[in-house]
Amino acid sequence: MNQFGKKTLKKDQAYDTIKMLVLDTEDPGMIYSERFLASQLDFGLASIRSALERLRSEDLVEMIPKSGVRVPQITYREVMDFFEVRMLIEPHIAERLAGKLNPAQSRDLSQLISKQKHAAKVKDTVEYHRLDLEFHSFLANTYGNHEMITALGQMQDKMYRLSKHIHKTHPDRLAINVEQHQNIVEAILKGDEKDARAAMELHLKWGRDVNIAPVDRFR
Repeated sequence: MNQFGKKTLKKDQAYDTIKMLVLDTEDPGMIYSERFLASQLDFGLASIRSALERLRSEDLVEMIPKSGVRVPQITYREVMDFFEVRMLIEPHIAERLAGKLNPAQSRDLSQLISKQKHAAKVKDTVEYHRLDLEFHSFLANTYGNHEMITALGQMQDKMYRLSKHIHKTHPDRLAINVEQHQNIVEAILKGDEKDARAAMELHLKWGRDVNIAPVDRFR
């Protein structure tokens, strides 16, 4: 690989590493300086700066003058906009998938629900969080509309932050979440388009309402 390729790879590695660091932070008010990130993550300042600029352009971090960057607050308006877009896409996906899955897809979806039930039972919030994202991605990818997949993919980071917060702070709600997922799956497998759409709409409205509750506001 040439020198240009090495630099590009380092920038990409720095981006991926810092992105997961800030998305997984337990302290939403934490400010990360360039030098701190470089020393902790073993990347050069050039790679750190490139990664931070890319993250800033994606609204995943905000610059604090003479200090560094931090994860921006997700506002009420952003939550409402986020779920409005999902409400336009995901109920349609659930409706159109009803009765259309092949045996392998049906088996994979049922197994995913079983894994979610186990994670909810033992209150493994980290694993449940991963499976929650996988559930929604599975439905979108199975439906196969590239534009919808792209739109949902662009919201993946915000989805990650919102669902991670809820799962971690309210492990008691995992059982509710997985029950809603199961209702969506049952309607899809039965081929009931109306119930599949309604179940997904109910699930998204619940997620929206949970996230805008005053006790759940966070940075």
